[in-house]
Amino acid sequence: MHAPPKFRRGEQVSSLLEIAAVCSLFRSHRGEHFANVPQSAISTSAYPLNSLDFKAWMVNRYRNETNAPPTAHALRTVLHTLQAQAQFGQTGEAPAGPRLLPGNQTIVLDLADSESRCVEISKHGWEPKDGVAFAFQRGSDTGQLPAPAASETGTLESLRILLNIPAGPSWTRTLTWLTAAMRPEGPYPILILRGASGTGKSTAARMLRSLLDPARTPLQTLPNTANQMQKVAEQQRILAFDDVHRIPTALTSSLAKIADETAPVILVLSADFKHELPDAINRRALFVDLAEPPRLRTLFSLRQAFEALQPQVLGALCDAASQALAGFEQYAEQTYTRLADSTAWTLAAATALTLTETEIREAIAEIPIPHSPPRPIPDPRKREATAEL
Repeated sequence: MHAPPKFRRGEQVSSLLEIAAVCSLFRSHRGEHFANVPQSAISTSAYPLNSLDFKAWMVNRYRNETNAPPTAHALRTVLHTLQAQAQFGQTGEAPAGPRLLPGNQTIVLDLADSESRCVEISKHGWEPKDGVAFAFQRGSDTGQLPAPAASETGTLESLRILLNIPAGPSWTRTLTWLTAAMRPEGPYPILILRGASGTGKSTAARMLRSLLDPARTPLQTLPNTANQMQKVAEQQRILAFDDVHRIPTALTSSLAKIADETAPVILVLSADFKHELPDAINRRALFVDLAEPPRLRTLFSLRQAFEALQPQVLGALCDAASQALAGFEQYAEQTYTRLADSTAWTLAAATALTLTETEIREAIAEIPIPHSPPRPIPDPRKREATAEL
């Protein structure tokens, strides 16, 4: 196939630049280059300029206008031009990310619905807002959150029963993880669900993920490489990995860095998990042990109950985040044995979570029990007998 004439290439570049002109370019606080792309008259999404999503948007718009795809050369030329404009041009700087962004002393939660609505949380409460002004990243996997509703007495207890999580420290750790996941910045704890086969670990993880960051694929398998892990973290607010048999050494530092800087993580350990968790994971972990459910329910029944309860639970978590914003400084100067930021944030929200400070401190400070039993100490008499033989 012959290359298109140069004048055709120039026309393609001009057409692609005209298409890109509807986007506003900006830099994130980390120096990444973004385009805020209109999805409809009232909806936008922020795409990294080097992402497959942005390239696909450009190609689709060009194909719709010309009935033919652009050449790879023209597309590369335009992307390099846009990146130069974002880096050296008169572009602003703004926070960008999936689902949750910091505002002006507020937290902004993206509902990702067709009307581009969000919820703005401040120390005075929370209220629905127009999300067009915020650079939320949305991908093909991003799901829609329902509008939060005022929580009722017993809402969180109803969630605990639905998740099949025992009352006590395990539930306190679960609420700590959910509350910490409402923070716009890390470090975040890693929630680790353990239990025998049939205890509902995967179902609980799926619902916990969907409470704050629903996705078409809520649970994934653990990636093979650190690069694959990082790509997942760039596209999703919460990372949830199911049926984890072991954590490879190559992924340990990547998981720890993501939890420290980028995203809350859920790890669902397989029933036959026999390895000791790396220390870097243990130090960031909140362990939740699930027991056999008292009765079995169909997935359809669980889904119906979850969808009915979700708006009130989301409202309760917004209440907790509001209280945390108002009281965090009071606890930020105190000292803790582990997970200091998550502990202080949850302590500030204790009233909204119907927890006491003692319950929170003891549940988080408790030293995790190793998953695999310790090796038995060899009997010296047997060693001597073996030596004689």
